[in-house]
Amino acid sequence: MKNFCKKIASHGLHKKRDSVALNRVVFYTSSIMEKSAVIYAELVQYACHYAKKSSIKRCALGENCLAVESDLGCGLAFLERSFWGVMPSRNELNALEQEISSMRLETLIPKYLDDDALTVALAFAAINSVCVASSGYAPGEFALRNILDTHKRLGMVGFFCPLLPEVRASGIDLEIFELRDIAGTHRPQAAAEIMPHCDLVVFTGSTFVNKTFHFYQPYLASGADVYILGPSTPLASVLCKNFSLGGSLVRAESEDDVFNAIRQGYNYRRLQPWLTKVVAYRV
Repeated sequence: MKNFCKKIASHGLHKKRDSVALNRVVFYTSSIMEKSAVIYAELVQYACHYAKKSSIKRCALGENCLAVESDLGCGLAFLERSFWGVMPSRNELNALEQEISSMRLETLIPKYLDDDALTVALAFAAINSVCVASSGYAPGEFALRNILDTHKRLGMVGFFCPLLPEVRASGIDLEIFELRDIAGTHRPQAAAEIMPHCDLVVFTGSTFVNKTFHFYQPYLASGADVYILGPSTPLASVLCKNFSLGGSLVRAESEDDVFNAIRQGYNYRRLQPWLTKVVAYRV
């Protein structure tokens, strides 16, 4: 798989992780950041513990999402718009899907610690397939307004368009950290100064797909309530020690529909009819 992913990269068909570019910023090169990155290794260790002797049944790759179905469940990894440069051909993607489907789950999961963006995203989907069977969660979603009403300042990592109307209507002080140049947002390096003053922080689950979560983690206030939300959120109990999680799972017997839709380039909005929202509270 590694050689195949490198082949795709050599043809410019997908871009390197945003974190590669971010590492050029001195803000991200401290030993504190390296220590915080341990969270990814913990996630791998957690998933490998439950993945022993489990197989991968199939894999689906599309423009906006990747999916890995294992003996334990179906895991998703939603991609940012900048993930692909030029979209690979369907034949190339089919070949990679077949290669992934022949792997053991415990072989793919550790590749989450690699540097190649496509390898990381596939391994992350495999991790999410484990979380389906190994974690405690409940159907539903967080009542955002109730959360906002009990806090004064919100740090939002990622531009959550669906949440913004309700957030702004609440009157809470809002600080948005975003990689893209969007008016009214902060660049990530501003987190060192601003985030310690946020008593509520919301991350997108995509920060685990592109592995940028640890860039912000050192600047979380000790008493802050931290939520990781979105369809890519890893519902791993190991994360519930410090964070509340809100994600999406593929509904039972909807796997075929989801896999076909992913290959057709469906995004999260169009996949929603086959997904169920779930939450896991901080313990």
